[in-house]
Amino acid sequence: MTEVAKLIQKKAKERVEEILEKYEKLQRARAFALEIATTEYSQSSSENYDQPGGGKTNEIHSSVEDYAVDHIDAKQDYLDAAAILSEIDTKINEELDQQHKIIIRNYVIRGFDAHEVNDRLNKLCDVVLHRSTISRKKNEAINKLIAKEIQKHYQTACRLVERYTNDLNAT
Repeated sequence: MTEVAKLIQKKAKERVEEILEKYEKLQRARAFALEIATTEYSQSSSENYDQPGGGKTNEIHSSVEDYAVDHIDAKQDYLDAAAILSEIDTKINEELDQQHKIIIRNYVIRGFDAHEVNDRLNKLCDVVLHRSTISRKKNEAINKLIAKEIQKHYQTACRLVERYTNDLNAT
């Protein structure tokens, strides 16, 4: 493998891992975007008193315009997040065997340690793996997801998580 190909593979692996690590935040961002997208506009009664008098309509700050823009952006954000999460779930379910699924969902997405992952593997697959085997299987699973181009969602996933981070930290 050439140096450029190795660099591309490394970058793709980092991006897939980061998307998977942000999976739960992306789920919450999707829920928050849906909440904003489905919230009806209600004008506060004191709003008209806060506006400067005598200006032209388009020179005065409009909460209706802000609401409309936020509402449209949130709808698109919800659709983007839903599509990314759906594709990740589909690829995990279609491309990975049971052990790889458990490792990706628990070790990478939920951030469990090797002991907790082994508890799940023992319950669901009747197997206990060494920490290095879990790490190797994690890398195998990520390589399978790279082959299915999950990393193409990196920028959108990061943007959505960033946009809703302040609100997510409050919850």
